[in-house]
Amino acid sequence: MGSPKDPGRASPPLLPDGAVAVVIGDVVGHDLHAAAAMASTRNMLRALLFHLRTPPSAVLAQLDRTLEAITDNPVTTTSLARIEPAGPAWRLHWSTAGHVPPLLITPGGRAEYLSAEPGLPLSWASWSRWGRKLTVRASPLVQEACSGQGPHRHLPNRTTV
Repeated sequence: MGSPKDPGRASPPLLPDGAVAVVIGDVVGHDLHAAAAMASTRNMLRALLFHLRTPPSAVLAQLDRTLEAITDNPVTTTSLARIEPAGPAWRLHWSTAGHVPPLLITPGGRAEYLSAEPGLPLSWASWSRWGRKLTVRASPLVQEACSGQGPHRHLPNRTTV
């Protein structure tokens, strides 16, 4: 999705309050029903992120209630993160719904999983979600990812909302 000034350039994945949301998800199946479930779930999540402006655990809890009430989606898992400025650092909030935990690459180049209770997949009546938060030092990689100025800025950002 391009910006109004440059249709070929990906817009930064910013929420109205200046935070950045990153989501990774999976729906069981490789058929048209699974593809439609992924698309509708992604769009519901996008709307909830823009409307609620709350931690990922609260957003996933509302998504649980919505999916259970109006869909018959196959098993769906996700990890949702919200990254917001915190002075010279960044605050990272995350929650999972049956998905593997997110992987953080530290400014020193070390990779570490962000521990979180994976919980049940979406729409399994698990309306209470665990949430975690962490403050990380600002680094060029985080700044490029959050500003849309990184080396791949010309590519569509497929993992953000």
